[in-house]
Amino acid sequence: MKKPLQFLLGLLLLPALAFAVNDVTLQTDTIINAGGINMVVTGSNATIDSITVDSASFSAQLSANATLKISSADRRALTVGLAGSVTSSEECNSTESIYTILNPSSGSQVSITVTPTSNTCTSAGGGPVGSGLGGGGGGGSFSPASPVQQTTPATPATPTVTPAIPATPSPAAQPSPVAQLVSPAFNRTLSVGMRHTDVKALQQLLNADSATKVSSTGAGSPGNETEYFGPATERAVKKFQEKNGLEPVGIVGPKTRAALNALSGTPAPTAPTLPTPSAVPAPSAVEVSPVFNRALTIGSTGEDVKRLQQLLNSNSDTQVSSSGAGSPGSETTTFGPATQKAVRKFQEKHGLAQPGDPGYGYVGPKTRAKLQEVFGGVPSTSSGQAALAPASVPEATSQSQSVQQLLEQLQALQAQLNALQGQ
Repeated sequence: MKKPLQFLLGLLLLPALAFAVNDVTLQTDTIINAGGINMVVTGSNATIDSITVDSASFSAQLSANATLKISSADRRALTVGLAGSVTSSEECNSTESIYTILNPSSGSQVSITVTPTSNTCTSAGGGPVGSGLGGGGGGGSFSPASPVQQTTPATPATPTVTPAIPATPSPAAQPSPVAQLVSPAFNRTLSVGMRHTDVKALQQLLNADSATKVSSTGAGSPGNETEYFGPATERAVKKFQEKNGLEPVGIVGPKTRAALNALSGTPAPTAPTLPTPSAVPAPSAVEVSPVFNRALTIGSTGEDVKRLQQLLNSNSDTQVSSSGAGSPGSETTTFGPATQKAVRKFQEKHGLAQPGDPGYGYVGPKTRAKLQEVFGGVPSTSSGQAALAPASVPEATSQSQSVQQLLEQLQALQAQLNALQGQ
């Protein structure tokens, strides 16, 4: 027999008295007090076969397709004992906790038990729990939500600041031992084809400035300087000369040496010091002398012809050959057509002779004087002849010089005649 809700309401609000009600239809919210906790219970879809309330919990018999909704305004967590195929879900918000229990239409009559706890629900709930419990007589349970722990914010640690100890000033940087060995004192003319320790020192100084670097990689690059004066060194010398307002000839003559020596930046001594001896070349080093004591033309042979080729090869404008015999490093002792062409380029460059002029391609007094001036720093005399040191060439009278010039001209004419007959 079904009991009216108004008749049951007074009984359900008595927490200390255990009672049971059968065939209950919950059409409106009903308040059940168990364990001193008020819970609002609502049923739907089917009859709740019975509800039994005691001092700590209440139980209900649910038919198939019955739904029971339990809410707590105190946001209490509930322990729900499930059976059969009954499922349950939990929702926790800022005002209440809500538990929904469902016995599916395919299920059989089951009994569930609801026990309120002293814990408060957490807002992370809302998903179905206790689902998938199969088999008759089995029991599922709602684990009570853990109480929310109030976390005391950690006190920020006071940063420990250690006062910095003033650093001891570092001593002024000193040049490395390798740099100290690079002497900027150059006492000789340097040009393409030469091998000498001075060439290595020259490359090291040129590499100290990115604008005059010999090479960025390989031979001649910083740390890989060599004793050979090749085309790369010549190009670096020209860059140095242009940078310092000198004529870019690629030969380290007196003016270029003075500019290089100025790189040392050594202040003048304030007290008398012992003179530093000039650098002495190694026994194996051979310097190309620009002094020529005889006329040279096609057919001439000798070491002075080789020196002539070496000097001409030191400038790309007057190079004898770019490869093979007569090229830089492969100079010969024979004055041939390639050497003659290089001499003509030298004469044209310095305004000594032009095509069709007497002595064009012939190394006579004026050309020899110019060679000594360009490559040795010895100024020319007013007559165009080289000023020779008395120790190198015996002093000659003007008459003997005239005779010598005539002989050289005759030799040149004879050489040209021989060349024409050979053609």
